Amino acid sequence: MVLGLVVANVAIFPLWRIADPIFMYKNFTLLDYVYPLAFHK
Repeated sequence: MVLGLVVANVAIFPLWRIADPIFMYKNFTLLDYVYPLAFHK
């Protein structure tokens, strides 16, 4: 399982430099989901 996560990260990392930044942000970030949960009052 850990090996799979490492392989996924190695495969996705170059895409941050090559692919469309908006596409990468929408599909490979969790900020939109984590932010409301982490900073609620």
